[in-house]
Amino acid sequence: PIGGAAEHHETGLPSKYQQAKERARRQRKKEKEKRLETAEGVLSSDDEEGGKKGMGVLLLEAMKKDTHEDEYIAEFKECLERPAMLLGDIEVEEGEEADPLNYPYAPPAFGSTISEWSVEEDFSKEVTRGVSRLLKKSLDRRQAAIAMLDSAAEDDTETATLDLTHQEIDDALVVRVAESLLSKSRLGELLLAVNKIGPVGASKLAVALGSNALASLTHLDLGYNLLGNQGAAAIANSLRGTAGLTELGLEGNQLGPRLPDALQGLTQLRSLRLRNNALTSVPIPMLSMLRQLDLEENTPELAEFLSEFLLDEEAEAAKRKHCREGLRLVTLAWTAYGVLDMPLARRYCEQAGSRMAKADAMPGEHAKVQELREAIERRDGALGKEFKSDKDPAQIMKGESIERAVLKINGGGTDVSLFAQQIGDQGAISFSKALKESSVLAWIDLTNNDIGPLGATHLAAALEGKTALNTLWLPYNKIGDEGVTALSRMLSTNTSLAKLDLASNGLSAKGAEVLVHTLKANPSLRELRLSMNYIGNEGATAVAMQLKALRDLQELDLAGCGVEREGSQAIVKELRFHQGLTAGRLIF
Repeated sequence: PIGGAAEHHETGLPSKYQQAKERARRQRKKEKEKRLETAEGVLSSDDEEGGKKGMGVLLLEAMKKDTHEDEYIAEFKECLERPAMLLGDIEVEEGEEADPLNYPYAPPAFGSTISEWSVEEDFSKEVTRGVSRLLKKSLDRRQAAIAMLDSAAEDDTETATLDLTHQEIDDALVVRVAESLLSKSRLGELLLAVNKIGPVGASKLAVALGSNALASLTHLDLGYNLLGNQGAAAIANSLRGTAGLTELGLEGNQLGPRLPDALQGLTQLRSLRLRNNALTSVPIPMLSMLRQLDLEENTPELAEFLSEFLLDEEAEAAKRKHCREGLRLVTLAWTAYGVLDMPLARRYCEQAGSRMAKADAMPGEHAKVQELREAIERRDGALGKEFKSDKDPAQIMKGESIERAVLKINGGGTDVSLFAQQIGDQGAISFSKALKESSVLAWIDLTNNDIGPLGATHLAAALEGKTALNTLWLPYNKIGDEGVTALSRMLSTNTSLAKLDLASNGLSAKGAEVLVHTLKANPSLRELRLSMNYIGNEGATAVAMQLKALRDLQELDLAGCGVEREGSQAIVKELRFHQGLTAGRLIF
């Protein structure tokens, strides 16, 4: 009792636990000695019939003999640290079957106690039986795939879908698949996911996919194989001619870090699955081309790349939205312009300009706003900035606009605009009466007013001797050769004119010749626009002959005048002696 109390006080444990501990120690020692004597037991994984010794037996024998113990222990530990070896493949010759029962199970962990040993061995054996069942299922699937291919080869009917998913198809068996595909001209879906097709097998499969036999293919699933970049590129190159292909699955195929360039050529695709690869970036055009692109479970670098792209894409989408809204406002502004609601037209124009600025629009879109703005400014000169009327626009153009222009002239105005007021010959006659009384008018815009030869004749008579006039715009009317002849007589007495626009007025070569012959007496002319008048080579030659006299000319517009090589050469030849026009603008 005294000793037991002392022992209890020293260890802090009841004596019955010490006794149990001692009994367990003696039992472990006894079991160890027994194993060393017999070299048998739970460590053994021997095949008694074949005479093979398991790793556990070799280790125990080495411990008994004290020879190579360290080498066996190291090898034993390495095996224990790699339990995944249980899932490895068994190489089987073609025509033979593997016996899963001969597949060795992993021994218990090195250093386990006796009490733990039996539990670990039972677990190891259970794992081995599970692996055996998996191997048997794998062999069964492979045999099923072979049977399916044999059946497909013998079947003469057309198949819409060929499903070989998870059938243990490798590079050797894929040859059978490729041969079977050549007879499936109406195949729409080919499903080969979860197999073992590598780059070599992909090249063999690509031969069949590239033939015209699979022109109807719309869906190809090669997910979770072993293609790599090389195999994926071979497949992509073979599919370029398959116009109907819209869906391609390449997930889990060890692609990366860059996507094979050949995939960018598959512009017919609408859906591409690339998840569970090692991609770090994707070509921007491909992101925009596809309706569905699965890039989940790739690298962090790809996630960062996509986040930056999405930000840029959102910014571009906002710009496109601003541009669409700007064009819509331009249309609304032109509508208001047409019904002579000038304040509304101006407001829409300003909003459109703001939208285009936010959109960072192309020059062509900005030009539409600028054209609208200039039209509004010209009509403001005729009607006033705050003009708004609920009357018939045609009556307003022919009546009130002329009245306002006359009032402005009578008030001593130096510029007047009747831009697109459709005043016609009668309106031009009325307007000409006011022109006769002005001696300070310098700028006149009569663009698009349906003025013919009669109106041009009255205008020319009213402007005769007006030395202050430096700008006369008369484009998009119909004065013809008769009208331009009348204007020419007026221009012969006007030496201050700097800008003259007679575009689209029905002039011929004869009219152009009369005009430029008169203009040579007006050396101050800087801009002459005769575009969209069919003057041809003859008219262009007549213009070229007078270029020397027009020494201050900086802009000559002959676009749409039917000028061919002969007329162009005549103009270009004279440019050598015309320094101002060479440095300015010449438009054919």
